[in-house]
Order: sequence, then structure tokens, then C-alpha cells
Amino acid sequence: MKNLFLLRHAKSNWDSYNGNDFDRDIQKKGELRTKKICNYLNDQKIEISKVLCSTALRTRKTYEIISKSFQKSLKVEFLDELYHTTGENMLNILRSQKDEQSVMIIAHEPSLSEFVRITSSEIHDDSHFEAINSYVTSGLCSILFNTKTWKNISRENSKFKFYIKPKNLD
Repeated sequence: MKNLFLLRHAKSNWDSYNGNDFDRDIQKKGELRTKKICNYLNDQKIEISKVLCSTALRTRKTYEIISKSFQKSLKVEFLDELYHTTGENMLNILRSQKDEQSVMIIAHEPSLSEFVRITSSEIHDDSHFEAINSYVTSGLCSILFNTKTWKNISRENSKFKFYIKPKNLD
């Protein structure tokens, strides 16, 4: 089994927008919401083998929050390809991963919701529907793949586990 966690970056600070979307920072509110997700990950004793993170400022800042919440240091790879990508490209990036048991991708919309849509065979519940149609900042989704290698992940061997929004953790 391969376990995937998809995390959308923390809420961005539009006041920091200088015409370059790539360099937008995060809001304090976004930081607090991401810390709620960190608490959830720790409460559930979720372990992450590797993080794949977009190189945009807001995703790197989100990664910093996540990495501080784990007891052990996280293996991370910052990828330009995760900025302004498609769900299909994200799938190909994942398929190139080696032996990691669980991977977290920290990225952007609409690629996250598109990825959930193309790897899901049917809608299971309201939270699954939201992950496909309204993926909020600091939202976290988990998908299990019933395969031994990342290169074999597909819609046919996926199982949607959950989609958590920070406001669900109040």
C-alpha cells in the first residue's frame, strides 16, 4: 500500500502580492490553519516518508510549518514542476517516486482537486465531493493506493480516505 497526502498551501497574503504570484507570502490566519492540520497529523500518528513541495513561496512556507510539527526531520524535494501543473503531471511525478511508503504533496489549486478527480473512481461522500470541487487552503486529503510501487498507482487501485478542512478541526 502507498499512502498519499495532498496539502494545499496556507492561505496566501494578497497584501504581499507585487505582481508576481510565485512570491506571494502566507497570512497569519493561514499559518494558524496549517498548524491545526499539523495537530491532526500528529494526533492521528500519521507518518510521512517524503514531501514533494512546489517551489512557490507560499508552499515553501507551508512546508516549514509542517516540518516543525514532526518529531523527525522530513525528506523533502522542492519541485518547480508542481507550480502551475495539472493533475495528470502530478500523477506522473508521483509515479517516478521510488520506495517511499507515504508521500505528501504540498501544492496549488486547481491541480490538487484535479488529481483527486482523476484518481477517484466514484464520489464517496460530501468531503470527497469537496476535495474535487472546492479544495480549501490548508486542506488535507489522503488517498491509499493498493500497490507496492508508485509507478503502478491508478484510479483502479485507489481508495479515497479523507479530506479534512481546518474548520472541521475547531
